[in-house]
Amino acid sequence: YIFEKDPQKIIEILRDPKFPLDKKIILEKELYFFNKEDGSDKETFDFELKWLSYESDRYEILTELKKPGLLFISDQFYPGWKAYVDGEETEIYRADFVFRAIYLPSGKHNVVFLYEPKSFEIGIIISLSSFIFLISLFIYGRISKTGKVGIA
Repeated sequence: YIFEKDPQKIIEILRDPKFPLDKKIILEKELYFFNKEDGSDKETFDFELKWLSYESDRYEILTELKKPGLLFISDQFYPGWKAYVDGEETEIYRADFVFRAIYLPSGKHNVVFLYEPKSFEIGIIISLSSFIFLISLFIYGRISKTGKVGIA
């Protein structure tokens, strides 16, 4: 991969006809723990990939890599997406300005991408709170009318 933070430079690199789109990606974050030159001189990277499911808000992939690498997904980078490798949440990196990539260590891995936006969590909390508040009002109204707890 290539590290570049400046959006204008990323676009310039991607528009360069000599840039190997099929072999390299541009990340907006430097991955200090990953040797970005490892295997870059090779024409192919030894890996296996099998899609188990692909839905609009969830997809699952089985991978096997001989050495660490980056899994590039050509779906839009958008807040709310989370990635899990073998059940552990992992960071999603913006790749090629608009796409997603995650780091994978060597070996076999189960990768799951889930769309779990904060707005969905907030909506559930508000809905549950409103429901509990309405039930409380109903019970309070019954108690204050009859002086007893219960439904007649």
